[in-house]
Formats: sequence, structure tokens, C-alpha cells
Amino acid sequence: MEKIKKFWKELSIFGIIIVVFLGLFVYRRITHVEFTTITQSALVEKVKDKDSFVVVIGNNNDSATLAYQDTMTEFLTRNRRKPLYYVDISNDSTYNTWLEEKLDITDATVPQTIVYEDGKITTNTTGALSYYRLAQLFK
Repeated sequence: MEKIKKFWKELSIFGIIIVVFLGLFVYRRITHVEFTTITQSALVEKVKDKDSFVVVIGNNNDSATLAYQDTMTEFLTRNRRKPLYYVDISNDSTYNTWLEEKLDITDATVPQTIVYEDGKITTNTTGALSYYRLAQLFK
């Protein structure tokens, strides 16, 4: 009888630990958000498909882009249902040519926030935006 009590006690402690870890996992999934990083070719495809979206083109080696990523994450934390895409051009030394040829954008400043509606640029803003200015692009 003592072995059964000891077994149930150990099983209940193990169950409590499992429930706590599951709770932490669910909490992390609910509260943690990230912007969606896409490739340059995926961006070109989205434009060709005439999608409507907001994309940020940036360089992960640039301090302004890194600071702007915090603002992007804050925006997504408060607005989970709104997709925000990010294209990293840090490994592409000829990204300004790519911008001009594939997307018809002549300004190669990073970070650059672009709003596409039906595959056409409606707003193109250069530099790191504040939370409020980023939120205005989604209205």
C-alpha cells in the first residue's frame, strides 16, 4: 500500500511539472511575435501576384534598421493580425540594382517601409519610423 501511495505522489508531482511547462509554452506562443522575414525573390513574387502588404527593406548590419526592428516587434505585439514582412539585404552588395530593376524603386536608403496595394506602391517611407507612424501605414 505504501508503494502505491508513493507512486501516486511521484506521478502527481510529475503531472504538476508537465502542466507548468505546458502553461509556459502556451504563454510563450501567445505573447511572442516576430515579423516575417522573406527573401528578395519572395518579395518580387508577392508584387507580381498583386498582393496587398507592408514590407520593410533593411540591413541587419545597420544600427537604424536594428533599432527599427524593435519598433516593428512592438507594433506586431499590439497588432497580431496585421502581417509585416521584412527583407534583409545585408548579404547583397548590389541591392540598389535589385531595387531598381525588380521593384522600380530608385531610393536605396535603409530601412525603407513600403506599402503595396494590389501590387502597386502606395506609400514608400525611408528611415526608421516611430510606432505611431508605422501604425498609420496600416490604416
